[in-house]
Amino acid sequence: MLEEAAFFGPLFTLLSKLGPDANKALFKAGVDLYKSFGYTTAQDGRASAGSVSTMSAVAMAGGLDIDVVAYPDIAVDPGVIKAPLLSRSYAQRFRIGGAKVTLDGSPQGKTAWLTKPYFKAPEGQRPTTGDTPNSRTSRSTDSSISPSRTAGNCWPT
Repeated sequence: MLEEAAFFGPLFTLLSKLGPDANKALFKAGVDLYKSFGYTTAQDGRASAGSVSTMSAVAMAGGLDIDVVAYPDIAVDPGVIKAPLLSRSYAQRFRIGGAKVTLDGSPQGKTAWLTKPYFKAPEGQRPTTGDTPNSRTSRSTDSSISPSRTAGNCWPT
């Protein structure tokens, strides 16, 4: 079974090779897709520092006509989770709403920890509760989220 985590490395490598204009075009296309379904707010639930930079640049240039909120991955890019973008208020329709914390996996990737096995295991796999090699220990989780609890920080996680 190919886990989602295996996908992120090649994806971020590919996206990092695109120039700023291509990244802005991809972001705008995503916003347009959200709008086509009638959404007035879009969310990036695992933003990178690069994607935050792109989204912020588009927003500051007046390029958003719906709200966009990003949640950078605290284990990858904790330094991007700061004011002025980290705010309860939008700046030109963009803001960082808090931090993404990945403890185990995701339900759609069949890697999230559950108390009972998944109803239907992926083809060729035994039923599992999602306890995978990518699951975090309590200690690694505590060290990852500690910046969100230091003086002056109050990040939603």
